[in-house]
Amino acid sequence: MSYTPPDEAVPAGQGEAIAAEVPAWAQDYVADTKHDVLMRSLQSYLALNGLILFAAWCYLTLHLTSDTLLLGVLAATALLALAFTLMKTHPRASAAALLVVSAAAGLVMPPLLHSPQYLGLVILPVIMAGALFTPAASLACGLLASLAAMRLGGQAFAWPLFAIPALAGVAAWLGFRPLHGILQLSSEQCARATWLSERLRDQRGRLNRTIKDLDASYQLLQQTNRDLILARQEADDLRQLRHRFATNLSHELRTPLNIILGFANLIYLKPSLYGYSSWGEPLLRDLAEIRRAADYLSELVDDVVDLARADAMVMPMQRQPANLRPLIEQAVGLGRSLARGKPVSIVAECGELPEVIIDPVRIQQVLFNLISNAVRFTNAGSITVRAERRDAEVVVSVADTGQGIPAEELVHIFDEFHQVGRPKSDPNLGKGLGLAIARRLVGLHGGRMWAESPGAAPSGEAGPGPGSTFWFTLPLAERPLSAGGQSSAPKPPEARRKPRVLVMDEDGGTTSYLRRRLEAYEFIQVGGEEQLLAVLAAERPLAVVANRSLTTASPDCISPGLLSRLDESTLLVECSLPSTSWIFGQSDLLAVLTKPVSQQEVLAAVRRCLGDQPGPWRILVVDDDRGFAHLVTRILEAELGDRCEVSAAYTGQSALARMRRHKPDMLLLDLLLPDMSGFEVLAELRRDPGLADLPVVAATAATPGEDQLRAEGAAFSIYRRGPFQPGEVIRLLEAALGEAGYVAPGRSAVPPGTLPEQQAS
Repeated sequence: MSYTPPDEAVPAGQGEAIAAEVPAWAQDYVADTKHDVLMRSLQSYLALNGLILFAAWCYLTLHLTSDTLLLGVLAATALLALAFTLMKTHPRASAAALLVVSAAAGLVMPPLLHSPQYLGLVILPVIMAGALFTPAASLACGLLASLAAMRLGGQAFAWPLFAIPALAGVAAWLGFRPLHGILQLSSEQCARATWLSERLRDQRGRLNRTIKDLDASYQLLQQTNRDLILARQEADDLRQLRHRFATNLSHELRTPLNIILGFANLIYLKPSLYGYSSWGEPLLRDLAEIRRAADYLSELVDDVVDLARADAMVMPMQRQPANLRPLIEQAVGLGRSLARGKPVSIVAECGELPEVIIDPVRIQQVLFNLISNAVRFTNAGSITVRAERRDAEVVVSVADTGQGIPAEELVHIFDEFHQVGRPKSDPNLGKGLGLAIARRLVGLHGGRMWAESPGAAPSGEAGPGPGSTFWFTLPLAERPLSAGGQSSAPKPPEARRKPRVLVMDEDGGTTSYLRRRLEAYEFIQVGGEEQLLAVLAAERPLAVVANRSLTTASPDCISPGLLSRLDESTLLVECSLPSTSWIFGQSDLLAVLTKPVSQQEVLAAVRRCLGDQPGPWRILVVDDDRGFAHLVTRILEAELGDRCEVSAAYTGQSALARMRRHKPDMLLLDLLLPDMSGFEVLAELRRDPGLADLPVVAATAATPGEDQLRAEGAAFSIYRRGPFQPGEVIRLLEAALGEAGYVAPGRSAVPPGTLPEQQAS
């Protein structure tokens, strides 16, 4: 028999009730089980009674001639057939008919046959009553059979025979009662087991569906994580590309701007250079406009570079504990000089302020930008700078009584190149980058910046207006930054002393470069190996960094015996960082000029090389930029006049050929030339006995040393006197692979291009 229970939810907390109570559908299952047992028992007893009647019919037909008995057998057979007919549709009625036939046969046959032994047939209906109905039915059937036997038998039989049916009923009742209990219990347990198995199957199905959903969600999460890693890497790449683009653009723009400014200054200050004693007033005004526009473009280039560095999070920062009060007072003093001639008062209101970890130069830049903007847009009234501590941060505000800011402009006030509703001809018009840079500088310190204003005053009003207030915060505890420049949870306070790293380089700029970019360490400059050994004898640093060039054994390069003098735990790092010491150390250069150069820098370099020599001086300018070469020529002619003879060459080979024909007194050499590098030109000069002593001044459009990095590559090596552990080697390899652009599963790598191109040693 198969049975499918309905879906039923089990209420929470009823686990024990499941074992004690059977649900309604389980009770139906028990009833169906009993019905099945009844049907099987009824079929068996019908077959048994049929055999008994058949045997009785055969016996009577062979030995007796009484028609009464034969009629009785026929009547019993008819009732038995009726019971068989009713078995499927009315099993209880069929069972009752079977009991009547069996009991009647057992009670009637002894008197008719005058034989008491046939009374034993009454035991059969007594047993059937207990099997087909309940144990109590056997007891009742036995008592009724005994009473009927006594009534029908009278004094013909002995009284103990009448007790047989009653005793059989009692015995059947005692025997069937535990059997019925066991049947009931087994039926309930079977129903309960079926119910639990169905519930378990349903739960297993739901669990399988949940597992499949979890697998799909996990796969989706993994794909999302991979997409996030790629998106973050692309965002980092875009930030780096933006920074490199802005840096390269600034280099490309500074040189022509330098030429424009240089020639504008020459024309403005030296009219005699062009055959005039003086310029007319209109021409002077035009030249002043040219100079002003060129200065504006130069400042704009610097602002764009600062903005790109802040976005790429490579803005040089040198943080230190500092008090804001002196910075605010200094910025207020500069603001008062800007507001001279205006009926505007500038005051500072600072309470007791704790020290904050900041870059003082950058924060002063933020303060001066806010105060200068307030001065620019305030015609009358006051500007108030306030600073106070609030919880775990210092809040600074700059409030003015100026023209105010329209509500629709406040949303865009910190956007790049955004101007607050002013025409291009407005004399107060700025570049639209100051607030954007200021907000990013505050963000790099872990703070926030915002603006408030009740609205803008009508145009044309000369008195105080509704004004505006700019706020920014600086956290007392330095907070680490996310990739987007936003502050995250505060980090634990720094140790009282940072780990010390010795930097072996003659150029102090390298140490400053590292201090600005690696704030967690204390960098100490040592001039050479002897000074390094003296410092190592007094203390044990975390590491030693040696800056070296790939092509020369400069004084900063590590000697083979130095490694043995180091402690086993001290790292020795050799790397290539832009440095003027490379150029001076290998080429005996007297000076290095970084473009754009000013007239004063050019003249100072010439006087340093040729100050004691009698004139006229022959000076050769070698630069592939003809405009720059012409500018230097005009500067020298304007300042030195007949004391110098300036010529120009635009390639390295032509410069060498000209110097071999006519040796100059001084060489101004660009380090990046189209046919050969400036370093190769220097090498040719030192190999030529007639040109070996020629004084040379280098000129470059990049940071000193970057030309050599582009031309010769870079190096990065790590040494230690003791062995590296396997885990350390793996971490170093993983860092190198991450720098190469490989991203391991589940990890994020530093975007390629963050550092200069490296050659592992």
